[in-house]
Amino acid sequence: MKITKSSFRILAGTLLAISILCIAGAVLVNPEKKVEVVKDTVVFSDSFSVKAKLKDNTLFGKGEIQTDRIFLNITESCEASYQLSVGCSSCDKKGSYEVIISLQTKDWSKVVESFSGSFDGSYTLTLPLDLHYYNSLYEKISKELDYKASEPKLVLTIKTHAAGYDYQREVTASLGSKISNFEYEPSATKEFKENEEFTVVDPSLRILKFVLVPFSIIPVFVFVLMFKKWEIVEGDPYAKYSDVVVKALHFEDGKVVVESVEELLKLAEYLNKPILRRGDEFAVFDEDVVYVVKIKNG
Repeated sequence: MKITKSSFRILAGTLLAISILCIAGAVLVNPEKKVEVVKDTVVFSDSFSVKAKLKDNTLFGKGEIQTDRIFLNITESCEASYQLSVGCSSCDKKGSYEVIISLQTKDWSKVVESFSGSFDGSYTLTLPLDLHYYNSLYEKISKELDYKASEPKLVLTIKTHAAGYDYQREVTASLGSKISNFEYEPSATKEFKENEEFTVVDPSLRILKFVLVPFSIIPVFVFVLMFKKWEIVEGDPYAKYSDVVVKALHFEDGKVVVESVEELLKLAEYLNKPILRRGDEFAVFDEDVVYVVKIKNG
């Protein structure tokens, strides 16, 4: 079988491209992938409240009320209650906490009190908050500095560490006036997910990777077989003119034998002459020249 050089180059390039794509696919396709699975969920749940013990007064009467607004003139004492619990299915619920009470303004801050402790699963704190003392401390510092810093407030920070995670609650109360307003969320919940990573194999991608390796060899085998079995010949440089050039086999005494009926048909159209047939021979006459083609039967 014959094939022109240009056709051979195109075919060889195509086979090479297929082989390269198969090799690249076999290298790049990864049937393994990482998957994260939630192993456990650690949940911190807490609650916070403020209770004031009141003097005898007209507005509320004497007794205790739960409130976030403290009227200092009618308040004997104030305390905060804080509860926290740690929930999970398999983690170690033992942990520690730290409480920091501080005075803060726009210009300065001072830690008034701090303490820490440990717990297993949950803990409850009752925190006396002497707002009269904190206000007097603010006034004392302001007198020493000879100016009053703006926006004084009491900041209560509770830090908890358990199951490898940190959780923090912060509560503020305004100072510097006869009313202290607490700002806090009555309850809160925060989740921490413990993920575990696994390697899984995609069966379809594993099969694809296995198949691509031999598929990359097949084009090379076809190329070698084609190179051995086919005869590579020079291409016709005038093939691009096939619409106007007629292929002739030989000339003799005003008779031109053309290659095929198709070539004769081109001549007939160009010369505007009819094609004549006698048996298995076709001819076109043009003055002293006759163009013929003979069809071989069988």
